[in-house]
Amino acid sequence: MKTWGKGSILSLFLIFSAGSSQAALLSRLEGQAVYDTDLDVTWVSIANLASFDDLGVSGITGGTMDFYSAYLWLQALNDLDYLGFSDWRLPRAANRDGSGFCEGSFCPDSEMGHLFHVESISTLNQSPFQFVSKRGYWYEDRPAFDFFRRWTFDFVSGNQTGEFTSCLFSCSPPKHAVWAVRDGDVSPVPLPPAVLLFTSALISLVAVARKGGDPRQSA
Repeated sequence: MKTWGKGSILSLFLIFSAGSSQAALLSRLEGQAVYDTDLDVTWVSIANLASFDDLGVSGITGGTMDFYSAYLWLQALNDLDYLGFSDWRLPRAANRDGSGFCEGSFCPDSEMGHLFHVESISTLNQSPFQFVSKRGYWYEDRPAFDFFRRWTFDFVSGNQTGEFTSCLFSCSPPKHAVWAVRDGDVSPVPLPPAVLLFTSALISLVAVARKGGDPRQSA
């Protein structure tokens, strides 16, 4: 019968401690951003940031917008150097291993699919994020050989699918939320005063919404 010595027990303890300390989602910039160590990307912690400030882009309702407006809003966010960075983008739907795209209710290898299926982020389980939209999100990439649709992701069901970005007739184009993300970590970069002023105003809005309930999430 095999016995465990103190050295073996210590080794096991160190192994499990090392594994548990490698949390995939790490808070950054006083909670205003979240770094994903698995994907090496940084997410804005307020997952529906446009619902608090449309940044002068027309056509935004409750933080949702058509695909063209999504690019305009991100451009405005980058013009502000939000959190000290000007390279915020839409998430990518492509599988991280380069195998193409996945469609359906289980796509864990895309960026938002990873959040939902691997990190268990949803509209019901949002921490360390806030205000995850029930209306779905735009991806930046389109299905192969399809110039009329873009990938979208739903944090209620975990479904990833392509959706038309415009209407051929009199209907209104579909609207989804935008979750800003950027490549790499953000922790080494201090926040400039102008960014601190802007983000402080957003934090105040978030606090008010949290206290009285967020009406944007009922849409």
